[in-house]
Amino acid sequence: NYFYQDLDGNVWLGSTSDGCVRYRFVNNNFEIQVYETNNGAFSIPSNRVNDILQDSRKNTCILTSEGISLLNNKGETRQVLNEVGKKSFLKAFEQHNKVYFVTSYGAVYYYHLDQQRFGKPIHVQITQIIQSTPLGNNFLMFASSNEGVTLLDTRNHQVSRVFGFNLDYSGL
Repeated sequence: NYFYQDLDGNVWLGSTSDGCVRYRFVNNNFEIQVYETNNGAFSIPSNRVNDILQDSRKNTCILTSEGISLLNNKGETRQVLNEVGKKSFLKAFEQHNKVYFVTSYGAVYYYHLDQQRFGKPIHVQITQIIQSTPLGNNFLMFASSNEGVTLLDTRNHQVSRVFGFNLDYSGL
């Protein structure tokens, strides 16, 4: 399960099977909004929620196992990127006026905040990403269990392999 507090103080609870819920405290009362598949203006591509991010412009992104939902300022789904049949969207990061969406299968999608559109996916030379993290303000780092570590320079979208290794968890 996943917990996130956005810039407005709302608390989001994400689930691996039941979508997510936003809790908003207004006038001494909790307002609850459920996001799940087939929920009208509050639908998301899958009920398996992996990450939630509110960017610096207060756009909220819900990353699921089958796509991304971008929400408008009323909390309604305004744009969806579906990747049915692909693997999960894992994590979102904001750098250089773009939000980067990391997939488990080695593609990174990005959304231009100024232009309000998705750019072409970037392939980061790893076929199965298991971890990702920002490095400072200019790089994203990706790791796999058997293909090493790769860096993405978010200023120019250049990808470079840092080193290769093979992690063996069989003895644990």
